[in-house]
Amino acid sequence: MVSTAQTKLNEELKNELSKINDDDQDLRKIYFIQKVYDSKSDSLKKEFNVDDAGLKKILENKIRENDSLNLIKIESIIKEHGYPGKSLVGQNESDVAWAVIQHASPQIMKKYLAVLKKAVDENEIEFTKYALTLDRVLMSENKPQIYGSQATRVKLVGIDEPQLIIWPIENPKTVDKLRRRVGFYESVRKYAKNMGIKYKVYLIEDIE
Repeated sequence: MVSTAQTKLNEELKNELSKINDDDQDLRKIYFIQKVYDSKSDSLKKEFNVDDAGLKKILENKIRENDSLNLIKIESIIKEHGYPGKSLVGQNESDVAWAVIQHASPQIMKKYLAVLKKAVDENEIEFTKYALTLDRVLMSENKPQIYGSQATRVKLVGIDEPQLIIWPIENPKTVDKLRRRVGFYESVRKYAKNMGIKYKVYLIEDIE
């Protein structure tokens, strides 16, 4: 039987994570989703007395500031509770800590890889979340990714213009089978197509 104190603790943590999620997502929606930007930008430009370029700069700075503050909160939560997953805060808030970590530096992501993997093993978050973070860390270290989840713009050997590609994959012949096994339901080729990328297998050596 769960104690009243424990239930209250869970609800307090759930509410805290919900607020962190709002701070993490609200400004990003304005910045990245054109429809949201169009609906809110006029009032924001008047409020800050700036044009579109000035508003974008303000949003960028506020997103960075929020990310730093949110990371401090999440690191404190993990230190006290471990990863705040489904059993502690419920399904809706179980991804919040991951999202904040995913928006941090590659060094922070790497720091919490073991925490995320433990959360996966304990069924607190989906494996795909860990896979996304692992691939991003590997890409930051100029290593092939495992699950084909990361795309980036790079300078390829012999090509002048930077190209948007799926970052090189360790085992491209078997990656789709691996993706299905861990919960990605699209092939790498379909995933690339949805991002407007013509999929091609690259090696790390193909990138300048």
